[in-house]
Amino acid sequence: MPPGFSDQEKERIRSRLLESGQDLFTARGLRKTSLDDLVAPADIKPDG
Repeated sequence: MPPGFSDQEKERIRSRLLESGQDLFTARGLRKTSLDDLVAPADIKPDG
């Protein structure tokens, strides 16, 4: 199992997710925004 995120990494990820979510949902809408689109700017990948 990979190590968890540090507090600084968690804050960076949170900020990028909020920013990218706002931008993508405004530009494309909720239905046309994929999870991959959302997490790409945060440099994380969903499991599965």
